[in-house]
Amino acid sequence: MWNNPFTEKASFSLDELGIITLIPPIKKRLACGDYGNGAMAEPFLIYSTVRLFWESEAHQLSAGTS
Repeated sequence: MWNNPFTEKASFSLDELGIITLIPPIKKRLACGDYGNGAMAEPFLIYSTVRLFWESEAHQLSAGTS
């Protein structure tokens, strides 16, 4: 699915527009036994991305209240 050009274009377009923050899948051995792109990103990358998102949201909220 991730190699489908439509999926790739739509996902990265949403990311570039700032509508979503894309945490792309990684390549490794999948649950079905195949090797390829589609595994969940490493937990630390997910954690870091979510933390940065919430820190920036908190900063934006606090900047608006004086």
